[in-house]
Amino acid sequence: MIRSVTPFIAIVAALCFVQAVSAQLTPDRLYSGVNLEIPMRVELPREALRAEIHLLAPDTGRILTRSAVDGGSIDLSELFPLIWTERRPTVRLAQLVVDERPIGAPVVIEPMVSPTRAEDRLTSILRAAALLENAIENVRSILSLPIPARERLRGEVVVREPAEVVLSGVRTWVLERITFETTAGDLEISLRPDAAPRTAFHFLSLSKGGFYVGTTFHRVIAEDAQGNPFLIQGGDPTGTGVGGPGFSIDFEPSSLQHDFGIVSLARLPDDPNSGGSQFFICLSRAGCANLDGRYTAFAEVVRGASTIQTIAALPVGPIDPDDEDSARERPLEPPVITAVRVRPATPTLPERLEPGDVPPVER
Repeated sequence: MIRSVTPFIAIVAALCFVQAVSAQLTPDRLYSGVNLEIPMRVELPREALRAEIHLLAPDTGRILTRSAVDGGSIDLSELFPLIWTERRPTVRLAQLVVDERPIGAPVVIEPMVSPTRAEDRLTSILRAAALLENAIENVRSILSLPIPARERLRGEVVVREPAEVVLSGVRTWVLERITFETTAGDLEISLRPDAAPRTAFHFLSLSKGGFYVGTTFHRVIAEDAQGNPFLIQGGDPTGTGVGGPGFSIDFEPSSLQHDFGIVSLARLPDDPNSGGSQFFICLSRAGCANLDGRYTAFAEVVRGASTIQTIAALPVGPIDPDDEDSARERPLEPPVITAVRVRPATPTLPERLEPGDVPPVER
């Protein structure tokens, strides 16, 4: 008798679990203008006794405020007026909680505010020098700097805050997790909208649109000049290092430090606002710390440390052995992204790889 009941119980439990995980908070539209409603839909399992929405700080998961909800249509701004009244609008997460248990992926509430402006430091210095007395002499003295010094200045980024921060509305989107299936193994990527929301959304859009399918990891720098593990790079449809999506996005300051498994947006060395589709994954903090503030880190690999190491250990060489100036960072057999899967994120803060637990890349 027990044997005949047990499968039935298991089936009922499985059905209840499916109902529970199907619950979700979903935006009705992507954009909502300032001081207007933010329409969303709450889907609840039939057996739910109590449901709430928690407004969270995305970096720590701390509950800022909460509100009880019923299933159906809601106006998020009515539940949480602070979305429109905060003095310094910042990214928040809205998490559905059913019977004291987080359910479904959180919704990112991304303020649309006046953007910062970025330029390389050399351009910034020349601009300032041109406004001073003896402008021509000032500019000439700067341009007479040794080439290595000028290149260093071109590689640095100066971010200028807007004179006035204007809130125009919010962009609301369900947080999703991305898995790249590659010929070297899988990489599961967790977005970090708390650190760089615009860049995270940009990467998610390309991933969902199928942009990265068939692209390769065309660049591998296992070590920097000091012998520290450095980076692997992909996202170029041409595989040459110069391809992209046909458009670029402006530089976005990021609070996320470059460390093992961190995903950051590649760009031209002398143009902060040239980010496209190419991205790189860091191999160590020691090798990538100097990229903080210069590149936009926007995600992290939470599954696939061994895949990162496999790619980093691939043999590389010039495309043309007779050309010393040809790329020396291209894998002889570049790993291919064969499929991209996007699914709702977990209703908890993302897991983090522990860099200290990852052995160094061996070549």
